[in-house]
Amino acid sequence: MPNITAGDLLFGGSLAVAIGAGLLLVFGFQRWLLENELATERGAKIWNYGLHIALVLPFMALLSRFLVADMSYHYVWLHGGEDLPLRYRFAAVWAAREGPLLLWAAFVGFLAFIWRKRANGEGVNQHRTRLRLMHGMALFLLLLAACLDPFRKTTNPDWASPGLNALLQTDLMVIHPPMIFLFYSLCIAIGATALSVLLNNDEGTKSLKQNLLKYARPAILFGTLSIGLGGLWAYTVLDWGGYWAWDPVETGSLLPWLAVVILLHLPLRPGKVDDGVYIAAGIATTAFAIFATMVTRASGVWASSVHTFVTADEASKPTDAWGRLVSLTGDSTAGVEVIAYLLLLLLLVSLLCSWLIGKSIDKGLPEWVEMTLLIAPLPPMFAWLFIEEGVALWEDFSGIGIAILGTLPLLVSVISMRNELWKRLTLDPIRLPLLVGSIAIAFWNGDAIIGGVGIVLMLLLVTRTKPDMEYGLITAGIVFHLFSAWSQLSELAQSGSAMALFLIPMFLNEPPEPEEKRSLFTKSGQMRVVYQTPSTMVALFLLLSWVLLLNSLDRTQLEAHELYGAPIITLLATGMMVYGWRDRVESRMIPWLICCVAALSAILAWEYGDALPGDVDDVFAGPLTRGQLAWLILPTALITLPAMGLEVWSRGKKWLDIRRGDGRNASSHSRKSRAALAGMGAHMVHLGLLLLLVGHIFATTLVERSAISHRLSLSQDDALIEDDLALVFTELKLLSEGDEEFDSRFDVGSRYVGVVVEVYDANSDGTRGDFVATMEPGVLSFDNGFDRSEVATLSRATGDFILIFDLSQANELGMAMVLGEIDDVE
Repeated sequence: MPNITAGDLLFGGSLAVAIGAGLLLVFGFQRWLLENELATERGAKIWNYGLHIALVLPFMALLSRFLVADMSYHYVWLHGGEDLPLRYRFAAVWAAREGPLLLWAAFVGFLAFIWRKRANGEGVNQHRTRLRLMHGMALFLLLLAACLDPFRKTTNPDWASPGLNALLQTDLMVIHPPMIFLFYSLCIAIGATALSVLLNNDEGTKSLKQNLLKYARPAILFGTLSIGLGGLWAYTVLDWGGYWAWDPVETGSLLPWLAVVILLHLPLRPGKVDDGVYIAAGIATTAFAIFATMVTRASGVWASSVHTFVTADEASKPTDAWGRLVSLTGDSTAGVEVIAYLLLLLLLVSLLCSWLIGKSIDKGLPEWVEMTLLIAPLPPMFAWLFIEEGVALWEDFSGIGIAILGTLPLLVSVISMRNELWKRLTLDPIRLPLLVGSIAIAFWNGDAIIGGVGIVLMLLLVTRTKPDMEYGLITAGIVFHLFSAWSQLSELAQSGSAMALFLIPMFLNEPPEPEEKRSLFTKSGQMRVVYQTPSTMVALFLLLSWVLLLNSLDRTQLEAHELYGAPIITLLATGMMVYGWRDRVESRMIPWLICCVAALSAILAWEYGDALPGDVDDVFAGPLTRGQLAWLILPTALITLPAMGLEVWSRGKKWLDIRRGDGRNASSHSRKSRAALAGMGAHMVHLGLLLLLVGHIFATTLVERSAISHRLSLSQDDALIEDDLALVFTELKLLSEGDEEFDSRFDVGSRYVGVVVEVYDANSDGTRGDFVATMEPGVLSFDNGFDRSEVATLSRATGDFILIFDLSQANELGMAMVLGEIDDVE
């Protein structure tokens, strides 16, 4: 048993102090001091500062142990080391489970402190609830970290440290994880704001939209940066041949970003958007941030992910996502954390559904239903205080038990509103059979998640009386079951039966009052459709991505994402195109031009599918080849690029004109100036996304990197013609730590083997032409047994040409270096 020092008590005790501070903040300790006149305003403010600082202390304490390479702590011994450069010691903090939890809790506490004052139009109880939810989330994360015991001592500190994973020893891994957790923390702030209004609806919702957008704007910034940096890491370190491959972890991080995009575009929709839509969008943002974290941390569930570094001892193997998640109840490490996320997700969704049902029958939620949120933090608190290390908290719980706990808000609300609900279900003879039919189809399907969502959507539908809301839910139900069939989570007969149930009310009920018809050949009619396009299409893409992710357990669904997402992406680009044309092209001509672009896409796909570079002849999905699918999207995207470019230019010119017109000393923050600048920034984002889309098509959709045609064998001094290049392997390069060249090139690793390849232009007769560049792919080995391929990239106007050792070669070369068996390679 290691000796416990004063330092151990200081660092290890910081977590207990933070948990205590979280409890005091949740229960409004500083407000209690003021109300009972036990402290002055200044004293309460000092307490508030101190309690928020305490939330950050555990992360700072753990970080300090990594910076000084204190190997007496197990977590530091497992991932840190004195040989790591200082910046990679930061990266080591979030290399496993404990560090990211403490970082996330620190970020949530920091944002709660920054936005601690009442926002404009925010009610007193809404303000208190929002802060209580933020502090509660920080407490929840701290309790999860406490269950994992980040400050436990190393039992055998003299043993060799496993060290940091080689793939994490990159500069991007110093920046990407903190950025993504800051993004998730902003998503928590969005959800807390929406929930505070939901739970205190009597105080009004007049400032709901403005407050949600206040948090959504920085969220989209940091979300875009974090996902972009992750894609760049995948491209430069993992070398997927592109920056996006629909890896489950990658897809999971996209979901909350898409939810924020929907939220930001809701104000553009014509007419008044119901406050319930804003509340649902805010809660969905938080729910998907938690879901994305669960995907990353659920060891063995999404086993197809290639960059999940948080692993458990065993990978579970049920065939559906719910079964795999529930199977972690027997895990003493991942089980506590993952089941806690699952419970929190269920609680959020069921609370939202309870509120929507209550709203439809003009009855509010039970006053104490907010307390059901305590179900999420109580289990990790119990595990921290009473469960011994290595014992599984949820071992005796079944999936049904966890589902009941998670849906308790909905169950309680349904029971309390049973009389009103029964009256609503018996308003006409079709409602109750529809609900019973959806339950029967859910059991027929057998997938707990697909079946549960279908039942909830039907329950919301049969309790509605407003035709406009009914038609929205009908559409949602049909699209959801259609996507579940596409993703092969349900059979065609099951999905068809479920869609038929959702169609029945459409034929039996009177349609809603028709809105004023506006011709699509007029600017007003076109803009009405354009302003609905972003939120509608992104919502469809979000739903499709989530459903496909549920079936990406043992293999990625790249082809399905690309094939089924292509029409949605094309419609989004078309909306941007029409928006960019609105003042530059006659309105009556725009529909005809859209038809011409669609026809052009079809002709190019049919006749010239093999004219693009890459693996264009490979069958991508169904009857489509890679080249044909690319042509279905490319014309619209390429034609939209100049339209968005002109939009950016005109907004920028307008901003400069306003600045000049206001005079030299005028404030640059005038309302008009800010509006023009914001418009330019928004359209720059649109332009950037279009460029990324075009790059993605050429880098991923058109290229199957694992195809046998991309595997080259180079013989020494013999030229190999590859496309328009001639490649010549000239020499093998062996370097070790201490060599001048090694130390100048690498600040991590211990050995390197690489090959020098000279690249020339290829002449038409198959001979080498002018010299282009020297490329040097290789393998970097580490003392802890890790090997990492070093990618060589040649950037040209036509794209990047990449050389990399495949996995088997990298392992063979790494082992040969360790054994000293590399003598001569030809």
